[in-house]
Amino acid sequence: MRNGSDRRARIELLRARALVERMMLRRAACDALEGLRPESLASDASAGLRAAGMGWLTAAIRTVRRYPLVLSLASSAISGVRRGNPYARVGMLALVAWRLLRARKR
Repeated sequence: MRNGSDRRARIELLRARALVERMMLRRAACDALEGLRPESLASDASAGLRAAGMGWLTAAIRTVRRYPLVLSLASSAISGVRRGNPYARVGMLALVAWRLLRARKR
């Protein structure tokens, strides 16, 4: 009789162990998915750029995401679209540079 109860206890322990392993696997999969979210990837890339001395690039990306008009002004200034005033391009580039410097100081 003792042999049967030992066997049942062992089976129950193996079931509990399998349950714990499944929970750990599920947790590891959730952690891996969290690391692959766009926000996580962007923050990792941002930290890597800052470490490489390219913090201005992350400031530019953050500014463009916050102020979409800056991207529009920069692309029209760089693309060669002619405005009535030739100084418009210089003014647009100055505005973009000012926004980037302002974002970098923050």
